[in-house]
Amino acid sequence: MAPARYNGKRDKYDEDLELYKDDDGEPMTMGKLVAMIAQHMLASPGGKSAVKVDSVTWECLLKKTNEKLRRSCGYTIVQKDGTLYLTNILPGLPNVVDLAEMADAQKGFRFIVLVFLMMERPPSLAKEFGKVPSERMWKFFETLGYSNTEPDEVLGDIKMLINTMINEGLLAVSAKQSGPAPGDDILYEWGPVAVKTISPQMVFDAFLKIHDTNAAQWQQHAEKVADWQFRFAKEYKKHSYYDRKRAKPDVPGGRGRELKTQQLRPPTFAAGMRAIHWPPTNPFLNVHLVTHTHDDLGWLMTVDQYYDREVQKIYDTVITEVEKDKSRKWVLHPDKTRFVGQIELIGGGWVQNDEAAAHYVDIIDQMTLGLEHLKVLFGPNCSQPKAAWQIDPFGHSREFANLAAQMGYESLYFGRIHSSTAPLRHSTKNNEFNWIGSDEQKTSLLTGALYWDYSPPSGFCFDSGCNDEEIQDDPNQPGYNVVRRAQQFLSYVTEQASHYKTKNVILTMGMDFNYQMAEKWYRNLDKLIKYFNANPSMGLNLLYSTPACYTKAVQKAQPVLTTKSDDFFPYASAQNSYWTGRNLAEFNLGKQLSAHFLLGDDAALETAKRASGLVQHHDAVTGTAKQVVTYDYQQRLHKGMIQLESATQQTTAPKHQLCLEANETTCAAIFNKASYVATVFNPLGQASNTVVEIPSYATQATVYDYAGQPITGAQLVVAASSQANAADGAPYTLYVPLQVDPLGFRSIYVDTMAKKGALTVQKPETPLRDATSTLENSLIRLEFNVDGSLEAVVDKTTGNRQLLKQQFYFYESAGLGSQPSGAYIFRPSKQMPEIISESIQLELIRGPTVFEARQKVTDWVSQTIRLHENQTFIEFDWVVGPIPYEKLIPTGKEVISRYSTNIASAGIFYTDSNGRQVLKRTRNSYPTFPFNNTEPVAGNYYPVTNRLFLKDASTQLTVLPDRAQAASSLADGSLELMLHRRCFFDDHFGVDEALNEPGKDGRGLVVRGKHTVLLQDVKTAASTHRPLAVGVFNKPVPMFADVQDYPTYRKNYLTRFAGLIKELPASINVLSLEQRSQNTVLLRLEHIFQANEDATLSSPVTIDLKKLFARLTVTAVQELSLGANRNGPGTDSTITLKPQQIGTYLLTVQGR
Repeated sequence: MAPARYNGKRDKYDEDLELYKDDDGEPMTMGKLVAMIAQHMLASPGGKSAVKVDSVTWECLLKKTNEKLRRSCGYTIVQKDGTLYLTNILPGLPNVVDLAEMADAQKGFRFIVLVFLMMERPPSLAKEFGKVPSERMWKFFETLGYSNTEPDEVLGDIKMLINTMINEGLLAVSAKQSGPAPGDDILYEWGPVAVKTISPQMVFDAFLKIHDTNAAQWQQHAEKVADWQFRFAKEYKKHSYYDRKRAKPDVPGGRGRELKTQQLRPPTFAAGMRAIHWPPTNPFLNVHLVTHTHDDLGWLMTVDQYYDREVQKIYDTVITEVEKDKSRKWVLHPDKTRFVGQIELIGGGWVQNDEAAAHYVDIIDQMTLGLEHLKVLFGPNCSQPKAAWQIDPFGHSREFANLAAQMGYESLYFGRIHSSTAPLRHSTKNNEFNWIGSDEQKTSLLTGALYWDYSPPSGFCFDSGCNDEEIQDDPNQPGYNVVRRAQQFLSYVTEQASHYKTKNVILTMGMDFNYQMAEKWYRNLDKLIKYFNANPSMGLNLLYSTPACYTKAVQKAQPVLTTKSDDFFPYASAQNSYWTGRNLAEFNLGKQLSAHFLLGDDAALETAKRASGLVQHHDAVTGTAKQVVTYDYQQRLHKGMIQLESATQQTTAPKHQLCLEANETTCAAIFNKASYVATVFNPLGQASNTVVEIPSYATQATVYDYAGQPITGAQLVVAASSQANAADGAPYTLYVPLQVDPLGFRSIYVDTMAKKGALTVQKPETPLRDATSTLENSLIRLEFNVDGSLEAVVDKTTGNRQLLKQQFYFYESAGLGSQPSGAYIFRPSKQMPEIISESIQLELIRGPTVFEARQKVTDWVSQTIRLHENQTFIEFDWVVGPIPYEKLIPTGKEVISRYSTNIASAGIFYTDSNGRQVLKRTRNSYPTFPFNNTEPVAGNYYPVTNRLFLKDASTQLTVLPDRAQAASSLADGSLELMLHRRCFFDDHFGVDEALNEPGKDGRGLVVRGKHTVLLQDVKTAASTHRPLAVGVFNKPVPMFADVQDYPTYRKNYLTRFAGLIKELPASINVLSLEQRSQNTVLLRLEHIFQANEDATLSSPVTIDLKKLFARLTVTAVQELSLGANRNGPGTDSTITLKPQQIGTYLLTVQGR
């Protein structure tokens, strides 16, 4: 490339160079010099060039009118001892290099940093060269988006990039940590201790690596122009790239404010260090200040109220503080959104989900939703959080740790652990450990239990809601207290550090809705940092940090950490404060949307997805928010359902509607309709043999299948009477047996006017008083005693009779006193529950498809025990409420259903973890700390999402609830699950409301739910309960359309559809299937069995994704992380799933 010419035009600063001549004998001009530098510094030996000269060379030199700025674009050339030395090259590079044309703009930036490091700066030329780096270099950074930037702050960015290259292995760090090795550059200093240096040889090696060349080739290339000798440094002046001068503390944007952190949500942020600082080694204790705000998405106020009244202030004040100090760069304008080391994304989900009551599918969905939005906002490279941040959920599950590890998180931090385990972890220095998330997947996550929950040390909160003493460090001002306050801080920190294994401690400097006064926070923390860092004899190194930076520091220290393979349930904040109430307080949330997401356009489902994600929040699905906030969650769910219905109507014709109140025997979609079509969707990967339950308003019905043939086995029965039924509810229930294809649908037609072959109403029979009763299908028989209670179950194929009793009890709630029972806390006043009634009214419905024993226990408790033909499971369809309110002496009641058998369970039972893996529980015993018998009932209660069982050598009792509940086994052979609670005193944990939900009519809340119960051979139990639990969560969904002419409907529309070519093996579940773009689909498949659960079904399964879908042709496969925000290694369409493995894939597809 020839030197650039500019048609005889000269800039007045060209005279600085006219004593030199180019190869043609012409005066050397600034433009020629820039072109020459670009040619030799950026053009690789292989001929590749990223140089763009003519169009941009003169922009800086000729188009700038400000003389000072024009001068900044010049260069200094010094000749000494016959050698030409160049300096201030960097300001010219952006004028001749179009970084966007390089393969990677970030690599181009790193290259410039390397050029800066490699330019020779001999000490003898320090005077001629001026300050290194020169002030003129800062103008270069302006072209990269820095404005009014201080030199030392720009150097912080250079350091960040250097550290990034070091962490990626591009540059090597000198092994010697107590000081620089000969020839090393010092990247970070603390007093006499140089804590990070890099070797100049490694800088040069990295330069060669970037340009795909070697030293010999580069030297040969550089020697082509003899007049210009570019010598890369072989010995560096030992110079710190940090200006050690500190600005005055009162000056806005002073150096004392470098490296701020700030967490903001939604989505969750923690802003932090400009780069990963390796803190000093001994004797300093490194104090990582993580400034954060925990902003609940609903609790005492709705999510919108919180934003309007508090969160918006946090954003505004934090942004103001960031803008004051350019070391805290954070630009939110759409065209400039970027992060340069100050801000770290943590968590990343749509919410900080609960870990007790949330189903794993909902956790994955809400995390994916949040991570996808981060990717859209900040790009794929800056939107991948490294730290999971679960500081407020009330207990922590093993499955969440497993999922987080599979999503790519490197660490997990939380605040709440049992009050009895915290002292033990402190004394043994086990607050940080490796959490083994899965026996099958062997996932492991560095996990930290935060010392102060997620609060700052006592006395060091500096926000609008805090009255803590501020720090005054000016001795000439009244109230000078920095010495005393520093000693207080030192005392707290050293106490915390004594319980950890490394010379690093993490302090959470923030709390709920903090940083509405960000300036006050930062001003006080800056003074602390300044004081300690100016007094190294105190032994503390304070720095603004982030969870990921802290994680790196702990990992670098290589402590010997213990491992943990259980979980953190139950959670108790004190001896009588077991937070097991919130596992079951709010039932009308959490399960209404997830099974429907295969329908319609993905964009149209956004409202529904956001609503479903929102209610996974740890104060939503748990029921620990104020009642008005709960109503807001319900309204958002309802809007989501309406949006879902609208999206579905775009894919079905004619218009189909959901029955949103079917649990109250009401269906507006078919009210007063003489005939209608019901289209039933199956979200499973296997064919579903189901019974569709339809509220019916007619005394007769004829039912036809998808082909127009009458369906045999349908039943029209009098609706079960219960306190849940709406006043205008349907008087009858239509049961229709139906098989629905995998990932497909089938339609049925119901005609209530046709006489031929019509079903007539089947009325229940009432057993004789004081007589035992039985109810049976072709496989099992249920026996009821004279009081109407279930007594036993008989296996008709073997004749084996097993004791199985089911009864309703209630625990009386602790009321007035130091710790009442309430929304958070389950605390019975007596340890023995009271039976609700021992005399039950019984009615029976006998087949042919559905067999029911209808029980009226009291005016506020009823139940239908149901069998299905050719099935061995038993359904307990219960209705509880309104729980009575005694006006004179209000006494809370907490209602349970207890299942009793003669199984010799030896105090052991099993619960699921978020609906997936199973964990062993032992009554009156915890795996990792002593059981404290202060609350014998509540201390044995655990969260159950979809599975609870106990067993002996031969028999297993399994209960599958249709929603999250709290459960226990307080006696051998017995399982109990909490159904409903009504408490009349606040439990003093912030809500300031009793758990006294009014319900629709103000008399109290009525809840309806279902338990699916199995009593079977222990060897084959998993083969039944694993697929059945998936089916309970993914129950087929009916939608209804007003249709009078079924033959015409069948002619014009599909009445049967199968989404898969063939059904998947019983061990494989379609976890997710959603459209991502016009031609891409996100697919998740999971192996639902654990290892060794079943001799056959626990085996690995191989699937060809290209042979999976009936109407989609898969043209490409890209494996993804579980959160779908990182690419995995796999691109093969043939996959193998091992037990408990979830595979996530982005499929490129075409319609068939």
